Amino acid sequence: MKKIKITIGILVALIIITSIILFISEGRITGESIIGKEKIKIGILIPLTGSNAAIGEDIRNSILLALEEIKNIEIEPIIEDSKCKPAEGVTGIKKLIEFDDVSAIVGITCSGVANAVSPIIEENKVPTILSVASSYQPEKEKNFIFKLWPSDKERANNR
Repeated sequence: MKKIKITIGILVALIIITSIILFISEGRITGESIIGKEKIKIGILIPLTGSNAAIGEDIRNSILLALEEIKNIEIEPIIEDSKCKPAEGVTGIKKLIEFDDVSAIVGITCSGVANAVSPIIEENKVPTILSVASSYQPEKEKNFIFKLWPSDKERANNR
């Protein structure tokens, strides 16, 4: 079980780093927002309390474990608890963007939270990776939001 968590953590870290590199190359993150900073701040918005806390804890632990393996880039994870509630997610995302000045956000796990925060993410142009938000459906094509988990409809069609 520990090997699986380490592998998942390393994969998450690689996805984060690869995404940041892609976002820079596509101009979604400017070099100035990364270069010259001692640390790259990555926001993590996950449920740490409430009925989905176990999922959030696994995501947090995997990311933190993977970040221990990264030697050449200093990444500072900033974690906010969404409680899997849209209002809490909005509060957390605003803090991560406006106060913490993160370069990217990962970990959003609840579709209600994803739907509530997506306009804020797009407005502020912060690259974001949704971990598990299966019923999240963007109103239009999003330029800064990426899903790792298939939608409920996609999963149903593959059974």
